[in-house]
Amino acid sequence: MSISPKSNLSELPEDFDSLEDIARQDMQFIAYLEDDMTPQERNEFRAELLRDPELRREFDAFSEIMGATQSLPAEPLPADFLTKVQARIRAESGGRFFNPQAPRRSFIPYEAVSAAMILLMAAAWIALGTPRDHHIKHVDVTTPPQLHTSPATHRN
Repeated sequence: MSISPKSNLSELPEDFDSLEDIARQDMQFIAYLEDDMTPQERNEFRAELLRDPELRREFDAFSEIMGATQSLPAEPLPADFLTKVQARIRAESGGRFFNPQAPRRSFIPYEAVSAAMILLMAAAWIALGTPRDHHIKHVDVTTPPQLHTSPATHRN
């Protein structure tokens, strides 16, 4: 089954794996083939390949495709390749990307805004000091409070 880039997701069969699962599995295959796994991960993956014949078939097909791809001769790109790709993206995006005439927007990173807010709050705290209420008497917090009860406050 071939899926075009403009396929409607509702047209996909129900048993079609999500693209996220396929990408995760492909990344695992690549990590194994490129020896980018810890020895424990490698052993667990080998054991999984032995347990799951479908996974083994998918891995073998993936390995074959990767091997065939790597054996292809390298072709030099035309000098104007990047320019043509950017022009196509610009045309298909309605000029939102790679448009030299578009005004540049500057975005302040969230981290910078957060740091500025923290510095502003710290400066305000230092400048204003901690809030104090001069009408409150000094309270000794080292001794527990004493409860004063009288018979008049106790009801039956």
